[in-house]
This record gives sequence, structure tokens and C-alpha cells, in this order.
Amino acid sequence: MALVEQGLDQQARDLIDTTQPVEPGESAIALLLHTHCRPAHTPVSEGDLDRTLDEAIQLR
Repeated sequence: MALVEQGLDQQARDLIDTTQPVEPGESAIALLLHTHCRPAHTPVSEGDLDRTLDEAIQLR
């Protein structure tokens, strides 16, 4: 989130993408963060949104 606050959205997504989830639920959190770190004018693809929602539902 610190990278996003600095306007470094791509670096934030790269960091999220290269982090290996270890604990249950970390994949869902990473997908949610990745989606949140997108520039406002860049829509989330339907496939990415479905995957993110599926992971979040599994976490719940």
C-alpha cells in the first residue's frame, strides 16, 4: 500500500505477484490487493474479477 500511495502502482503489483502465498487465505488477499492497485482508469477483466471473487468466497 505504501507503493500505491507513492504512485508506484506497477511496482506494487509486481511485488504482490512475486510473493509466494504461504498461509491459507493469502492468495485471496493478494488477488484483492492486486485488483486494488490497478490504476483507476484500468478496468478489471471479467476473468480476473471472477478469480478474485472466487478466492475471496473460499476465504470466507
